[in-house]
Amino acid sequence: MAKSRPGWQEPDVGQLHPIQQSILHEARRTNTWVPFNQMMPSLAKLDSGWQTSLAFAEVTLLIQQIIEDGGPRKLRNVVQAFGEGTGRGFKELDVTSVDQLWDRFLVRLQTTALDPVPGYKFIPRSVAEDPDVAEPEPIAGRAARKFTRLGDLLRKEGRWAAAVTEYVKAEGELGYRPASLSLKVAEAMMIGGDYRRAESELRALLVRDPDRATAHWLLGKIALFRSDPAEAIERYEKAFSIAPFHETVIDGLVQASTRLGDEDRTTKYTNAMEIWNATK
Repeated sequence: MAKSRPGWQEPDVGQLHPIQQSILHEARRTNTWVPFNQMMPSLAKLDSGWQTSLAFAEVTLLIQQIIEDGGPRKLRNVVQAFGEGTGRGFKELDVTSVDQLWDRFLVRLQTTALDPVPGYKFIPRSVAEDPDVAEPEPIAGRAARKFTRLGDLLRKEGRWAAAVTEYVKAEGELGYRPASLSLKVAEAMMIGGDYRRAESELRALLVRDPDRATAHWLLGKIALFRSDPAEAIERYEKAFSIAPFHETVIDGLVQASTRLGDEDRTTKYTNAMEIWNATK
């Protein structure tokens, strides 16, 4: 059996999430940062969800810079050096203090290419809620909201093609398609049975926001319609890792694991559903 690697040795370590790029872009625009010395001894001492998210983004970018300079081996050496003492860690990074490290990091950050998600607005998530409800990305502008509301009404009536038309009008007013609108478009297409286009819409959304739970479970639902329980399991489990307190996700996992004939998973998620129902 292959040995599992530490998280910092994974292939995508140091790669900025699109939302992290958005947060760093906003921080750079407003010149609002969390210096490394404020992250010690714990991120739990930071004042807000925004500061915590920004701190994680800054550390991810620092890791990216270390890998760019010396590859994964350089990162491994830095981690091992800090394990032997702060002084050795700073020496490995060719600095003498956390303040010097921060100053060098900040200078380099000013020229770092960032590709923010259009229209992204940071709204702290609640751990106990579906992230897509807790972080809604409000539709800006009266005209765009009007077209969106009309699309919602048409979608509820089953008039999916007309709903998509109104959503596209909202996008035209905004100049971009926020995640919330992409989800509405995909759901409307699914109502009309156009799963191919819905899947394309959802996959494009996940390029911009890989942790959008609803997009993952909708792809799981499409996979079940295609009689592909293995793909459905993968998508629902990804959604579960993001939003474990979501009845639709747990139900999807029960269905997918049952169709796949995976008894262990079926038992696991059936028990999870029983626990969920007992808490209602």
